[in-house]
Amino acid sequence: MTGFPFNSIEEYLLKSSGNIVVFGMGGGGDIVGAYHIYSWFKRLKRNVYLGAVPWERYVSDPVPGPIPIEKLKNSKMICENVAVGDSETYAFREGRKIYPQASLLAKALNIDVLFFDASKGEKGLRSAFNKLKKSLNVDLVIGVDVGGDVLAIGEEENLWSPLMDNLSASALYNSDQPTIVAVHGLNSDGELSLDQLLKRLSEIANEKGIIGVYGLSRSDLDSIEKILSFSVTEASRAPYEAMTGMLTVKEIRQGTRKITVNPVLIVTYLIDTKILYNVSPISQVIKGTRSIEEANEKLNMLGLYTELDLERDIYKEMRKGRRIEEIDIVNLREKGLAYMDKSIYI
Repeated sequence: MTGFPFNSIEEYLLKSSGNIVVFGMGGGGDIVGAYHIYSWFKRLKRNVYLGAVPWERYVSDPVPGPIPIEKLKNSKMICENVAVGDSETYAFREGRKIYPQASLLAKALNIDVLFFDASKGEKGLRSAFNKLKKSLNVDLVIGVDVGGDVLAIGEEENLWSPLMDNLSASALYNSDQPTIVAVHGLNSDGELSLDQLLKRLSEIANEKGIIGVYGLSRSDLDSIEKILSFSVTEASRAPYEAMTGMLTVKEIRQGTRKITVNPVLIVTYLIDTKILYNVSPISQVIKGTRSIEEANEKLNMLGLYTELDLERDIYKEMRKGRRIEEIDIVNLREKGLAYMDKSIYI
């Protein structure tokens, strides 16, 4: 339960000589959004590892939930719940060969990447962060959330994916490592509104929880463009589009959400995990869970319909023979929300 015991990144760099892990904490394309933080530390001549939770969006992997790392092919376990892989790392999901976004990024950059197992719940992910201290001499772990839904408190109407980001945030805070949560590309996922995100950031700043800000640089653009040519992501593409001059409103996630591509998306807020956790009821309730299912049930008890619930409902429709393009995802989510609202009173 360390948080970040330094006042700045510069102070950390002066006082520490250990290695750093930067990972996409929400699964999907978050690893693309995490790249610029990884690249920043590389330019500062620090040894840094890039990783992700292999939980792919339903357009890439229709099977609900994160991929357990024991199911990954062409990867090597380096410690409990952490594996290292590369562009050839994949999993079979009901007979279908799935390359996680981390593998696609590894192919674009010709690097190795880390895979974190979220299927074992908060305790499993927490153990992974703790074991990195010994196995890779890691003394700082940074989880990157693209969009900012990790800042949610659970009351937001357009909160689509409260589970994985908060599971990661809870594990980060409850680990023995110094940790940071980096929020990149405010509202680029179309969930919390910009006003909601800024209000939450102000509350965190009032507790001195913002360590500093960073963001995309010109030196990242060529590499990110190459990564995007391999990756399947919309939220992590938007900051790059903003950095290259786009200013527009666009639909994402099959038209279920709208985002505004603008220069605000370029900025990344570095947040002390301890402060974030203390003002995050969602992260707190997930503490101690031993599986993704248990964590999901905890959020269901709060009346939250999660990305895992949505994936399961979509999967049921696909098992009936319907293609993803034929499914009214907004309607499916509304039915799920209505059920959650009813079930918490039963």
